[in-house]
Amino acid sequence: MVLKLLLICLEVHISLSGKILEYKFGTNFGQIFYDYSGNNWHAVNGDNSSTSYNDTKPTDRGAFFVKDQQNRITLPPNDYVTSYFNLGSNFSIVMWVMTGDSYDYTIFNRFTSNVSHMLKIKRSSSADRIWIRFKQNNDDPGTAFSSANAFVSSNLYLGKWELIICTLEVTLLKAYINGEEKARLTLTSEYNENSKKFTTRLGSHDGTSYALEGYMWYFAIFDIIVTQTDYYGGNYITGNCLVNTCPSSCNPSILQNSQQYCLSINFDSTQNGAGNSCPSGCSYGCSNSLCLNCECNYKSCEIVSNQVNCLCPSIATSSQTTCTCPDRYYFSFCNCENCHEECATCSQANICLACIADNSTPKIDKGCKCMDKYYGSSLTTKTSCNSCHEECATCDQANICLTCIADNSTPKIDIGCKCKDKYYGSSLITQASCNPCYKECDTCDQANICLTCIADNSTPSIDEGCICMDKYYGNSLITQASCNPCYEECATCNQANICLTCIADNSTPKIDKGCKCNDKYYGSSLITQSSCNPCHEECDTCDQAYKCLTCKAANASPSENEGCLCDKNYYSTDLTDLNGCASCHTDCQACDGPTLCITCNDSNAIPNLIEGCNCQDGYFMNEVTRECIKCSNDCSKCNNSNTCSECKIINSNLIDYNCICPENSYNNSNECICSDGYYIKKTPDIFECLTCQEPCLTCLSLNQCTSCKDKKLVVDKNYNCVPDCKERYYISNMECKLCLNLCKICSNENSCQQCVDNADNNRYGCFCKKGYIEDNGNCVEDYFYAVISISKLNKVGILFSEKTEYPLSSYSINITLSPAYNFSYKYFEINSTLFYLVFDFSSNIPKDTKVIVDLSSNSILSKSGKHLKQYIYSSLLYEYKIIENSIEIKNIEKKVSSSVKIIITISIGCGIISNPSSLWALLNTVQLVSYIPLSSNPLTPKLKVFLSSFGQYNIVPNAGYFIFSPNSSSEPYLEARRFGFQNSLFLLNTGQIFTNFFAVLCMWPLMLLISKLPYFSTVKKLEKLLSNYKYSFFIRFWIQAYLDIGICAIIQMRSVIYTQDILIALDGYFNIFSAVFCLVKNNQIIFALLPSVFFICSFLNKEEILGKSQDLMKKWGSFYTEFKIKNNFWSSQFYLFYFIRRLIYVFSQIYLNQTLYLQGGIQIFCSIFTLCYLFYYRPFKNVSVCISTIISEISMTMVFILIYLFLFDLPNEFYNVIESVIIGIVLASIIIQFLVSLFNACKSFHKAWKKLEYIRAKSFLNNVDKFNQTAFGDISQIITK
Repeated sequence: MVLKLLLICLEVHISLSGKILEYKFGTNFGQIFYDYSGNNWHAVNGDNSSTSYNDTKPTDRGAFFVKDQQNRITLPPNDYVTSYFNLGSNFSIVMWVMTGDSYDYTIFNRFTSNVSHMLKIKRSSSADRIWIRFKQNNDDPGTAFSSANAFVSSNLYLGKWELIICTLEVTLLKAYINGEEKARLTLTSEYNENSKKFTTRLGSHDGTSYALEGYMWYFAIFDIIVTQTDYYGGNYITGNCLVNTCPSSCNPSILQNSQQYCLSINFDSTQNGAGNSCPSGCSYGCSNSLCLNCECNYKSCEIVSNQVNCLCPSIATSSQTTCTCPDRYYFSFCNCENCHEECATCSQANICLACIADNSTPKIDKGCKCMDKYYGSSLTTKTSCNSCHEECATCDQANICLTCIADNSTPKIDIGCKCKDKYYGSSLITQASCNPCYKECDTCDQANICLTCIADNSTPSIDEGCICMDKYYGNSLITQASCNPCYEECATCNQANICLTCIADNSTPKIDKGCKCNDKYYGSSLITQSSCNPCHEECDTCDQAYKCLTCKAANASPSENEGCLCDKNYYSTDLTDLNGCASCHTDCQACDGPTLCITCNDSNAIPNLIEGCNCQDGYFMNEVTRECIKCSNDCSKCNNSNTCSECKIINSNLIDYNCICPENSYNNSNECICSDGYYIKKTPDIFECLTCQEPCLTCLSLNQCTSCKDKKLVVDKNYNCVPDCKERYYISNMECKLCLNLCKICSNENSCQQCVDNADNNRYGCFCKKGYIEDNGNCVEDYFYAVISISKLNKVGILFSEKTEYPLSSYSINITLSPAYNFSYKYFEINSTLFYLVFDFSSNIPKDTKVIVDLSSNSILSKSGKHLKQYIYSSLLYEYKIIENSIEIKNIEKKVSSSVKIIITISIGCGIISNPSSLWALLNTVQLVSYIPLSSNPLTPKLKVFLSSFGQYNIVPNAGYFIFSPNSSSEPYLEARRFGFQNSLFLLNTGQIFTNFFAVLCMWPLMLLISKLPYFSTVKKLEKLLSNYKYSFFIRFWIQAYLDIGICAIIQMRSVIYTQDILIALDGYFNIFSAVFCLVKNNQIIFALLPSVFFICSFLNKEEILGKSQDLMKKWGSFYTEFKIKNNFWSSQFYLFYFIRRLIYVFSQIYLNQTLYLQGGIQIFCSIFTLCYLFYYRPFKNVSVCISTIISEISMTMVFILIYLFLFDLPNEFYNVIESVIIGIVLASIIIQFLVSLFNACKSFHKAWKKLEYIRAKSFLNNVDKFNQTAFGDISQIITK
């Protein structure tokens, strides 16, 4: 009982942590090990829960791994729990083990199938060391060993318990033994299992070393880093023992619930912890004399009242073989789970063995159901099942049946049951209440009288059964298909196709099938009364309205279009009459009257307009046969076969009624063609072939050649024979001469009609177009080139081989990534041949991501007129990881911010008690440093966070958040958002500045009141503070807040202009007004007049300044009192250059982010100029302050120069060195100025101490004088008396 209570305490204690899984091998044994974490990651003994192969041996000291047996315990996934568990980037593995020393033993092994991920813990028998192996993909730090004798093993039959804890914190893996770190490994990236599938074993053989030999008392995995002292108790003297017998003392001791316990160190597994042999018959180990044989059906056991019982929940009754849960619960591996709410007892969650409700029975799938003749829902009480209607076999409402008692009946929708079709009956309370109807009835209310019929298309007979309806026929109507349809055209029938009567009017039954229309009517598919329609009036029979099959008139035939037409050689008189067609003229094939032909019998004849037909041209009429006979082949017209009246041959002459070609010609396809050297010409009466003129071989006329005798000549467009000149040549005096340069077509040497391709023609000749050069008489493209480069910071550069025609910034650029990722970029033009693109990625970018720079939307020429050869460039990016939110970055931000707060707070105190000038110098440096990341310079993330952290030194809350809404204006522009401004509200961003101002301002009346009190009325320091309130406080506030106010005002104005958001009333407009109040002209100059006004006023009061006028210094001393004025006016103008420097700094940081080289150059120039001023004039009275200010300006100059180097493409190691140097310079500068403040404070303390010593000495001397006077006066009186 005590042991169980201790284990419960241990469980409660550890459950406060984030346990993933937990096994207690000292109390739980069998084929399945229960997960006490409550996450159900149960382990199995050996390889699976169904066999004992490779099983560990249960003992009272936990699971024993037998030597040389390769025993193991398999964590999920296994045959009992098939799902996988994954570990995060932080976890702890805790185990208590006692091991042997025969070999190298594997204690814990977790790995993926391809061994891409691995975590292994081993004990090395060589020098008793712990060995760890850890890897993640290619991130493989190797193995780590502890020092010798770190992992002590058993000695003969006595062992030693060791607490092994292995922790992973992001990338760092540590191994502890008994609370002391023994080994560690470090990954290069954060550990992430990414839902991978792992195999996890305890005591597994890994192929190189043996499985564990020894005992394991406890094993757990946590998702947090556990505290060593929660488990390790150190040296312990006898007291609490977790088994019957323990050693007199133990180290380590097991710490449970702040109590220390010991375990037996007996290493012999055939004995119990006290060293007594186990009883014979024990298959496994024993506890006292009890054999630890688990016979539980659920394969997981524990010891209860000195008996091995099933591991059961507290509310269950356990036995050796099973767990029995109380009513309404069922057992599910160490838990009693609730049964379904309707179960009185159950064996599964939803499967009832017995039901709560009377008259109910368990359902097969879930819960219970009411028995027949009962209904109910949610059967959670004894009376949940109510009686159904008397006719119901089953129901779900009082009167609504689901099934009926009577055979051949069905539930009604309102109440009770009714007989099914083909049956009749009343009061259906017995099984035989429904009687059969007549065989042809579908429904009936008497035996032979049908209400409805079985057969479709039938109707009840008045005496018995049913008969078929019209258009149907049939006998013995006992099936649904007993009435068969007649042929569709029948009104009535007695067979399928033989009609007795027809549906259509003017129709009659056919003897074979269906009906037909009567003569002079037509129709198809005679299925309606009007299916037979009258034919055309000329038709005797027809099959369409106007298409006759036969005609009424003799010598007539059906027309293809409508009605009838008279036959050949007949014409129509009246086609509705039998004699409606009369005979035509003998020449006519078709006619329109007795003599007028429409077509002729002879195909070579045409109708005569008066009577009969005439022959066509080329034919003559045989008057006897009335046939047209063909003329001679030469004749187009003739009177007979031998006499032509007109010739068919073109260009022939009719001589003696014959067609003859002219001399020097020949007949070619019915055309007379003149021989070569001749051309055809018609004189008034005849055709002649006349001779061509030289040099024509053939011609159209005397002077028009179609070919030339000389083969070197060709015919031009004017039909002249000329030399055959190629392109770029012209004809002159029958010779080919070259045209002008680059001329393609010309007519003489001084003109050009067409230039070669890519050349322009002007009055001086042909010239290649821009971007083309002359090459062998042609204009070819002339190219210049560009190349792409990528730095390791993924800064993309495009370098052109020549200057472009227009500035690079005027060309549009399309940037894409493959695969696609979200990004933005900044464009920087270095010079007229080079520009850079600096990317801002919103997510991690893997190595070899392809970047594509597309310039194809432009036509790019160089200043020398060359075309760009290639417009699309691509390259591969380096890996990019967002590290702004990493632990290192957050730690830097936290440490720098905290350090700056401490330094400034101490410096403020030092400034109050000494010279505050050193404080102003420190604040000025911090301000300049903190706003460096506001530009677009591609600094490293670490450097950006380091520099911007200097601006987080405010130690008072921002009162602006209690007054103004952050949503009352636009978002800040991009660089301001990246810097850390969450909104663009002027009074919200300057809220802490004005909170400080009003806090100090409120102290004025308090100090004034205090100064009126009698005790403080003579305190000169207080009077000086009050007088300073009138002028110096406000001037000093203005000087120190000048940069912050200017930055915030310009950010608001620029954000409003560029985003064009709609402002919220009151808040937004008030903020805009406040920002504008700090400007002379919208978004142009912050307090632009202040430097010039300061200089003018100083110059006008030059004499008072040099003379140190008390009145002037009382009012405006904050501008002058720190400096050595003497006779040098410019020594007093430090704040003139201070204001100018900050004015330029504000505008360059906000408005020159597109021209970073100019921005960086301006910063360097201003720093060098200020440094020269300080060296030359050394204006400060206090030497230490002067040195501090000079050191600060030297540091800022060096920082701006080093930051300028980030604009160039340098190796990554250079950037890392520059980053480290900048951080070192800034820290050194801040520390030096802080030490100067401390030095001045110490000087003030020393001066005050000297003054105090002087006052005390003077007071002492005065007291001595008084004493002497008193003493000697008394002596004189005595003497006198």
